[in-house]
This record gives sequence, structure tokens and C-alpha cells, in this order.
Amino acid sequence: MGPLAGILILGVFAAPAALASPCAYPDEGVLPLRRAVTQVRLHPDIEGWARDMRDKGEAVQYALLLDEPLWADGRCYWSVEVKLGEKLWRRFHVSPEGKLKE
Repeated sequence: MGPLAGILILGVFAAPAALASPCAYPDEGVLPLRRAVTQVRLHPDIEGWARDMRDKGEAVQYALLLDEPLWADGRCYWSVEVKLGEKLWRRFHVSPEGKLKE
């Protein structure tokens, strides 16, 4: 399986400035998208759980939602959902710079 297996990225890519309240998108190509999902995939609570679920034959998916930013503490965060099949398991918030909101 490739490094992007199980990753779903939702949002508007052609014109991020057209979103109602977008996060400032760093001029780094797709790196900010990969960085946000990787922060969640490597989170200690997620990494072991996801491995256990995959060993059981379950589908673990990561969905990055660009069109639903969270503004907190003067910073913008994208939502990254962790799903087991179609069911939401947990939601994390990650800044475009890769900072996980605790």
C-alpha cells in the first residue's frame, strides 16, 4: 500500500481563496495536506489503533476537510477525521503548518 492509501482529502483546491473563511494556504504544493494527515496518522493514540484495525481487516481512512476550518487562539486549523469504514472515530485539528491542536 502506498503512503497515501486510505487518505481522503475534501475541499476546494483550484481556488482556496474562494472559501468563506479559509486558512492561509502555504505556497508549498501538496506538502501542507500531507503534513496535516501525517500528524494525525503518527499520533500515538491513532498509530497503534489503526494498525490493530487493519490487522482485523477493517478499513481505516483519514479525511482532510479544507472547507470547514476551525479558528482558535488566533490560528486556523483544518479538520482531519479518522474513520473506521464510514463511521467517524475521532476528529483532530491541524494547522496548515502542521501544528496539532491539543
